[in-house]
Amino acid sequence: MSRERYETWIEQVRRVAGRVECTDQTPQSLSALALLVHALVPDVIAEIGVGFGLSLRTWVDATEGMETRILAVDRDFGALDRSLGALPLDSSRVRRILADASAVMFQNEWGETDIALLYVDAHGASIMQHVLRSIVPTLPLCSVIAVDDLWYSPETLTDENLLGFYSTRIERYFRHSRRPPPHKFASYWQGGSYYGFPEVVPLMAWVNARRVELTQPDGTKHVYFWRPE
Repeated sequence: MSRERYETWIEQVRRVAGRVECTDQTPQSLSALALLVHALVPDVIAEIGVGFGLSLRTWVDATEGMETRILAVDRDFGALDRSLGALPLDSSRVRRILADASAVMFQNEWGETDIALLYVDAHGASIMQHVLRSIVPTLPLCSVIAVDDLWYSPETLTDENLLGFYSTRIERYFRHSRRPPPHKFASYWQGGSYYGFPEVVPLMAWVNARRVELTQPDGTKHVYFWRPE
């Protein structure tokens, strides 16, 4: 799919959102997610935190012709439902679960030989801790975890240089948003730091302790990694 189509998606959803709630997704990120699906060919995609459904639409579009099962988990699908009038979604292969992720038995959603893609777009240290402790260990070995809203700084971030990094790399994502900027960061074992919402702290502690290698496609704000053995 062309980036121009992703740009159209984003513009249509922004009209519904009033341009203040849906400002942080990019055509580059959506394109990279589609490429990840094509490379992985997953049996199941589980998304935690759906919002206005731009990534969900990417899963549906990228898995056309596949038998991939798509699971959408959120405590509120109001934003997604609001977007449907402006940007329809073929939800025939999407199963919604209206619940906190901590209440979902994810281990029932995949088998040992499945390839799973777990996409986390929910914010908070507690949800990330639950994902890492209780969901990731249940994933089949040949599975990938992707986490949204993370920005990499090759320079180790500190309280002193954080503002400069924010103003040059991050501010444009939040200029028209009602959400406050995240202003959380943690160092990465291969150098530099990751900036994001509160979940970046437990995520990087887990990644650093296991020497997990993160991949961040150029021009994107998500990382992904293989489920460690």
